[in-house]
Amino acid sequence: MVNDLIDPVGRYRRSVIRSVVFAIGLAMLGSTYASAECDGPAVSFAERAGEAPLVVIGDVISIDTAASVSDELGRSSRFTIEVLHVLRGEAVTSIVVDDEPTGPCSGYVLARRGDRLALAVGLTNRLHFDFSWSAVAWIRGLPLDYEGIERTTVAGAFRALGLQAPDTATVATSDSMLPMIHALIALIALVAASTAAATVWGRAAGRSLDG
Repeated sequence: MVNDLIDPVGRYRRSVIRSVVFAIGLAMLGSTYASAECDGPAVSFAERAGEAPLVVIGDVISIDTAASVSDELGRSSRFTIEVLHVLRGEAVTSIVVDDEPTGPCSGYVLARRGDRLALAVGLTNRLHFDFSWSAVAWIRGLPLDYEGIERTTVAGAFRALGLQAPDTATVATSDSMLPMIHALIALIALVAASTAAATVWGRAAGRSLDG
């Protein structure tokens, strides 16, 4: 303290040095934490949707083939969603998703026309307050193969926010059930056609016997 009073310039220099060292230490700590977090999976919709300022369910009605990222399955990182349900946030009719990350260090959301998504937009955390991402879950269509990407239903998305699903938000038909449904429809049509043919043949045979 006595020396600082004698040499105020030296005191100022030592203060600056301490501040710089402290700032470097914080930066290194934050960098280490962020690097560890970058090894994580995509953000879970079921676990984090309740924190998002905007949560919607909608269908992908168009994609941009010139987007920065696309794949051989016809998925794109830029697409338009027609909103079916707004679970939280302002009422909107459509959303353009453009290079939206699925987590602090995860890939972009890629979707193709016809996909139905539950999307929680605007998630952040204390170390990435200047950067946001979205949690996404597939209701219909082929989900991304990122670790952490989930499937859900309309009713399940509502439950993730502690909401009561509307009557129309029953469990969605799984894509895996579609072939079974199509086969059942074909079988019903075949039985109906066979019954009609048998009836016609029976009537013709009856007329022959009467003659």
